[in-house]
Amino acid sequence: MDYRTLVNEDNDATEGQEQSLSPFIQFDTEEDQNNSDKQSPWSHQKDLDDFFVRVYQYHQQHGFFCIILSEIFGLVQFIFIVSFTVLIVQCIDYPLLFRSTPSARNITHKIHFNEVIQSPNQCLSNMHLLTTLCIILSIIYWFYRLSRAIYNLFSYFNIRAFYTQALDIKPNDLLNMTWHEVQQRLLIAQRTHHLCIHKLNLTELDIHNRLLRF
Repeated sequence: MDYRTLVNEDNDATEGQEQSLSPFIQFDTEEDQNNSDKQSPWSHQKDLDDFFVRVYQYHQQHGFFCIILSEIFGLVQFIFIVSFTVLIVQCIDYPLLFRSTPSARNITHKIHFNEVIQSPNQCLSNMHLLTTLCIILSIIYWFYRLSRAIYNLFSYFNIRAFYTQALDIKPNDLLNMTWHEVQQRLLIAQRTHHLCIHKLNLTELDIHNRLLRF
């Protein structure tokens, strides 16, 4: 038998094996792709403690809309406190208010509120260095709180989707549900979405431990 004939037969056999194996290789790839597509967006949480804490706080704060209002009112409240403190400390003419100067004692008419409060230009010109430093630090802290509020809103928006899709709890139904009921659905969601990769099933004690140690 010729050597070239043997080589051709070996090549034909190799090509036949590759053709016979190619459908199986393609099938495995498609299966892996389908499994990755079906993977839940909440599976394998990197920080499970933070995730459970946000799930708990979402329930305790009565939903996404209440959390938004709480963040907005917190930012507005901080501005009001700082502004009112600067007004009380820096922008009121206390000698005129208490008539502690000779010129103030000579005033016979009743002192009105607009006479005691200094104009913005007078307030800024007489502002102490310590007050200016406190205002600058307050502005920096306010922007820090603003960034934290934006981050929390995005995080709780994800928790809202988790409540709606994974736990099947609508925003209108959240007010009528206790934490125990939410926790039972959370245990069921672990079996479907695999929130924790270390255990197949979670217990109430597992959730409580993660909430308390955060």
